[in-house]
Amino acid sequence: MLVAVVAVAVAVAVAMAVPALRHRLVRSALRRAGGRYRRRLEALDSDVRLSQERRLRRLRGTGTAGGWEEFQERHPLGQPCLDEAPRIPLPPLRLWALLPGCWDTDPRLQRALHVLEAGLAAELHDALVTLRTEWPRLAQELELGRLSPQPGLPEELREQLQALLSPAAARAAELRAECARGFEGIVLRLWPQLEVVVVRMMYGTERLYCDSLRQADCQGLPFYCPFYQAAGALLGVNLWPAEPAPRFVLCPDWAFCEFLPCLASKEPRTVLLDELWEGREYGLVVTAQPGEYRCRTGEVLKVIGFHKQCPVVEPVRRESQTLSVRGESIPEEQFCQSLCRTLSLWPGAHLIDYVCVESSLLGDSSGPCAPHYEVFMELQGLRDLSEVQRYKLDQCLQEDFPIYKSFRFKGSIGPLRLHLVRPRSFTQLREALGSPVPMPRVLHEEQLLQLIQGAVIS
Repeated sequence: MLVAVVAVAVAVAVAMAVPALRHRLVRSALRRAGGRYRRRLEALDSDVRLSQERRLRRLRGTGTAGGWEEFQERHPLGQPCLDEAPRIPLPPLRLWALLPGCWDTDPRLQRALHVLEAGLAAELHDALVTLRTEWPRLAQELELGRLSPQPGLPEELREQLQALLSPAAARAAELRAECARGFEGIVLRLWPQLEVVVVRMMYGTERLYCDSLRQADCQGLPFYCPFYQAAGALLGVNLWPAEPAPRFVLCPDWAFCEFLPCLASKEPRTVLLDELWEGREYGLVVTAQPGEYRCRTGEVLKVIGFHKQCPVVEPVRRESQTLSVRGESIPEEQFCQSLCRTLSLWPGAHLIDYVCVESSLLGDSSGPCAPHYEVFMELQGLRDLSEVQRYKLDQCLQEDFPIYKSFRFKGSIGPLRLHLVRPRSFTQLREALGSPVPMPRVLHEEQLLQLIQGAVIS
């Protein structure tokens, strides 16, 4: 897979290059990426089925006979994909740990950053929240060229960060002056030559963080998500960087993909890349590694068009984040829409973050009541909510989901309970999640539930 090899080589070169060269390489790579992948796709998508069959043969190894029909018969649909990385608690999030490259003190770079790179939009969000409270300490460290003691930060990482620092009094003064002015548009004021913010994921409910950043800290900057990946596999490329909502062309020679039609009237049969219909939604099944066959990713994609024969898709939801206490099944993105509609009924309220819990996880602590949802939210602009305001969310859900309304009317589902949590509670929750993963919207673990319950203020 030539493209992947080239990408790895560029990544290594970027990591090892001197700072000014590193950012020139990133800018150059971004400018060329669209054209390079478009030309490659032009060659590949003339026969999507043939490209997929070739990819499957390479994954199964030499000497394996039979086509994809035989492959399906020999390998039943697999279990849900495992997490990409084991859960390891993270040290408290610090700007130095998240954005070391952005704060490099090389005199050729200081204010000349052109591309701000982050993993998840939530990581960048948390880093900039940290900046709001810790900028005096950060400026002092930058001025002295020396990290102050930071509990929880591994010594090896501390040494790596310390190696990046040298005294930079002028840059520290700039940091103090800009932060003292406030934080709206702070990113572009600190790095006035920035052209784009590149993130690994900005779809689904991860858009919540992108929208928050666009409206405040990253005001005036476009966001770009170059690739679509699932189950640790690179699957698609975004050829439209100027579009606010990312869409991806699925590349036929990157992995072998199958699709389970949603809302099928009977036990669904998977279809292949060249059998998809525009406007329909499909569950994604991937074979990306030898021996790991037909992995159900739990992600649902909507086909919004085609680039020649290759489907163009938009990720819409994660199946594991569906709310259901009586079989009503409220999808992640539709719950979020109802929540945002509720917010419009609370004047002055701005949503920072939220998470849901099904009452079965609460055990005896939920009391003698019908199964229900509990929602934990961090709000800005409101310190408390009246009972009437809290009920608005349950009311919006009833209006948006007739089956939920039916269960509520019969008493089979109890009223939703809404809790407000203190600031930065969700930053702590993400630290407990371990290696950066997309924020869950439905908690399934008691440990995480106890953490967010301990943050409730109202």
